[in-house]
Amino acid sequence: HSSWISGWYTSYSVNGSQLRRQESAIDNAPQVVIDGVDNATFTYYDSTHTGACPTCGVITNPAANASSIVTIGISLRTRPIDQPSTSRGRVWVTLQDEVRIRN
Repeated sequence: HSSWISGWYTSYSVNGSQLRRQESAIDNAPQVVIDGVDNATFTYYDSTHTGACPTCGVITNPAANASSIVTIGISLRTRPIDQPSTSRGRVWVTLQDEVRIRN
């Protein structure tokens, strides 16, 4: 995911198990935000997406419809770096949230 903020270009990406943030106005070098990412999903929505209709307004091609994006849904599943080798005791945590875009 990428966005322009006050003339700065901020980009988030997943590389292996690391969520990284890169800001053009600082040093343009990716910085690790967290490690242990198992799955990351970004869903882009237009203005028809509301609490009354949480599945409405999904934008299937965000690159071609960037000006229509008003909300981004984020789903992030993480796990400890040192996960047990057996399924017993394994822990995964899923965070789901939405952010509204300001102009």
